[in-house]
Amino acid sequence: MIGALWWMLQHWWLVIWAAAVAIAWRYGGWRLALAVGTLGLGSSIYAKGRQHGRDEVERRDQKRRDYLKEHYDEIDSRPRDPDNAFERLHKRARDE
Repeated sequence: MIGALWWMLQHWWLVIWAAAVAIAWRYGGWRLALAVGTLGLGSSIYAKGRQHGRDEVERRDQKRRDYLKEHYDEIDSRPRDPDNAFERLHKRARDE
């Protein structure tokens, strides 16, 4: 009993979606229930895709931060020439 309640708390959106489909079935028939079910399923898939994309970007950023942290001394020991950097950036800005 407690396990079922805990599951429903964790998956509250699924419980609401099933209730919406049942209400749609009651008041609009199987076509409205199918439409509500399809919209709910589509929004769930969309949300999971967005979360997957965010996780992928975060993994990529973390990998880059780890690389920079790991190679900080090497990067820091590189010679600095501000005039040359300014010229390169200025040239790139004019090219685009």
